[in-house]
Amino acid sequence: MLFEIICLNNNTLNSYVFFCVSHTENYSFSKESLLKSYNYKAFGLNIESAIKCPELLSGTGIPDVSIRLGKIPEKFVENKNWEHFWRATPDYFFFSIKAVGKYLVTAGDTILVENHSEAITSDLKVFLLGTCFGVILHQRGILPIHGSGVVVNNAGVIFSGEMGAGKSTLAASFMNRGARIIADDVCAISFTDKGQSIIHPGSAQIKLCLDVAPRFNITADGGNRVSSYSDKLRLPIADDLQRKPLPVSSIYFLDKHEQMDITIRELTGREKFLHVSKNTYRKSLISDLSMDRTHFRNSSSLAGKVRMYKVLRPEAGSLNDDLVNCVERHLRLS
Repeated sequence: MLFEIICLNNNTLNSYVFFCVSHTENYSFSKESLLKSYNYKAFGLNIESAIKCPELLSGTGIPDVSIRLGKIPEKFVENKNWEHFWRATPDYFFFSIKAVGKYLVTAGDTILVENHSEAITSDLKVFLLGTCFGVILHQRGILPIHGSGVVVNNAGVIFSGEMGAGKSTLAASFMNRGARIIADDVCAISFTDKGQSIIHPGSAQIKLCLDVAPRFNITADGGNRVSSYSDKLRLPIADDLQRKPLPVSSIYFLDKHEQMDITIRELTGREKFLHVSKNTYRKSLISDLSMDRTHFRNSSSLAGKVRMYKVLRPEAGSLNDDLVNCVERHLRLS
């Protein structure tokens, strides 16, 4: 771990000065940063956070990941005037968004957040719970798939695909039909000693596009917007979230075509590996993080053990009940 002691970046609070034993820098603490923390559970990890995240389920136990507010040392900070910047290395991941904040992710167990003085909390958290935790999962050797997961027959079924493919909408539609949600946006997958793929519960919300949100009684008012950087709205699902990890039974990769019909075909051989690799969350960071071998091994394990399907739906129009019915019927027959 790079940091044993950190500094709360808030000049309006009374501060105390401590010296970090393992470094030459000194850091100042506020009374509040020493006393207040929140405990959560997500992605199979116990999380201790200085930032309140009601999007996550509360948890207990020794923290696997620590989220701290503090000033990031200058030696990590680059391109301060850019709108956004990231650098991934085998030792750390640095990420900055202008007028929001800076993030430093190290060792798969520490996220240091330096918030901008005027940052909106929802903006700060959207990058924390998204990109930063994607990096944490990569650093820990856990495979993050960009998708949403539902529970069918006591196993996880993942809907994956590019932005706008309809994975969150499809998952929410299954929830309306009685299925439990296990993850949205990021599906964290680990592997047993025997190579079985396990999906872990994610955050207690689904992020839905504005055009489909009314189907689930979600409106743009009332603080439902995910962040000012997104046109998506949050649908709280704490009561419908699967609380325990489950084996992965199948993955449906969603895409669009110009035809008016819906087709589902099973993927085989190398196709499966390529689809897993393509739909890995924050794939562009893998090489710089020096996680290529781990990602190849995990992708191969997932492709070798789990049935996978390619789903093509009409390009025109938004996702509708026809797709839900088609996938639901396919799950019953497969």
